[in-house]
Amino acid sequence: MDTTDKLKFYSIKIITALAFTMFAYRALVQILASDTLQPNLVLLLISESITVALILAARPAKDYAANAIALLSTFVVTFYFLVINISSGQTLLPAFITITLQIVGMLLQITAKLYLGRSFGLVAANRGVVTSGPYKFVRHPIYFGYLIVHVGFLLSLFSVQNLLIFTCLYFFQGCRIWQEEKLLLRDEAYKSYATHTKFRLIPGLF
Repeated sequence: MDTTDKLKFYSIKIITALAFTMFAYRALVQILASDTLQPNLVLLLISESITVALILAARPAKDYAANAIALLSTFVVTFYFLVINISSGQTLLPAFITITLQIVGMLLQITAKLYLGRSFGLVAANRGVVTSGPYKFVRHPIYFGYLIVHVGFLLSLFSVQNLLIFTCLYFFQGCRIWQEEKLLLRDEAYKSYATHTKFRLIPGLF
């Protein structure tokens, strides 16, 4: 990378770390101020911590999408946690169900990220093609893991604000997947992989 690319690469890492620190502070204040344990918020915090840690450890991509849609969708899905409501909401399902959903989503995320290693990153990019593990069943298992975690959290702390935020988040997550696929399908290895692994996000559905 030249000096300009290095500056951009490390600036993104610094901004992400600072934004996450703000969210972590809000979450910890809420957890400590509550009279009861808030496992769903704790699990969301752990899930986002893992994501940010991998972003900070990611290596540069050999090819990435730098258009407005790719950058905007990356910004929204990365920093959504800055506006999420973590202090009030309605519980729609029993805690054992929502906690189980979040744990399953986290385990899927962690497994997929271990297979991906330092190839994980923010902006839609080609950091190498992975086809083993959970990638045998769906092309974006990390995003599927996020979805399960977010559904569990939303059902545990439902509010109109959170519903709108997650609806917006997954609209832009769809845009992000579209941009990633558009870029990755230039690679013959990924094109071959995509013909065998049909589903992008949800096995058997999408």
